[in-house]
Amino acid sequence: MDRPRLLRGEHIGRVGGRVETERFAIVEVVNNTELDVPLHEHGPPHFCFVVSGDYFVRSGSDVTGYPAATLVYYPTATVHRDRLGSAGSRFLGVSVRPEQVEELDEVVGFANASSSLQDPRLAPLCYRLYRAFARDHDQDTVLMEALALELVAMAGRRPLPPLRRRPTWLELALEAMRSGNHHALRIGDVAREIGIHPVHMVRVFRQFLGCTPADYLRACRVDSAIREIIADDSPLSQVALDCGFHDQSHLTRVFKRQTGTTPAAFRRLVRLPSTAR
Repeated sequence: MDRPRLLRGEHIGRVGGRVETERFAIVEVVNNTELDVPLHEHGPPHFCFVVSGDYFVRSGSDVTGYPAATLVYYPTATVHRDRLGSAGSRFLGVSVRPEQVEELDEVVGFANASSSLQDPRLAPLCYRLYRAFARDHDQDTVLMEALALELVAMAGRRPLPPLRRRPTWLELALEAMRSGNHHALRIGDVAREIGIHPVHMVRVFRQFLGCTPADYLRACRVDSAIREIIADDSPLSQVALDCGFHDQSHLTRVFKRQTGTTPAAFRRLVRLPSTAR
């Protein structure tokens, strides 16, 4: 029986948006009514996070329902039917690029069978990925790449044993991110420079710094923006480009999340006359 084979990032249903990162295709699929999806086959390993609504999967005679906040994993060449609930549903698909499958599998160990993943850390992580996707769309692919790597690391079969002390390469990574060229960096660039796989780097950052490499890199960019705003009168649109942001609105959103104020308000603040007597 003929069936469609879905390539990386392809989905049946209405696609609300799509972002390509270095290792992943991230796609939002939205359906407002009940939908029976015919038998189809997925290509590379694929994760489906149910953002809202109900999602049912039929494999042979078995039907499994997955409520909102569930992450479902499909290995390469999974064949199944889907049914989306009568109230509609929204989900985020994360597919591994075909050329990245072998390398990632060596590090994290992809499972060979479909499953819903039960780690309680995954739903908050997936909603954070969805927020980044919905809020910044293609403007913060560094963050989305890092969050997708963290998702893959948590879902893999080869957990990283906790390290007792900070590895020496971690300081090299931090220095690379703090350098004047950080605005042009991607997480993969830093990992290649220090000879560490990005998944391993994500795990170690989480263990010792409590954040992802993308979080740290974003903090470096905001720090650079702060210093440039204090130092001269460059237009904020130029500050944004100098510090690695997509545009001024991107700078404003990230800056406000980090500092609690906008770049324009910060500029006014640091130029107020002294109140000292």
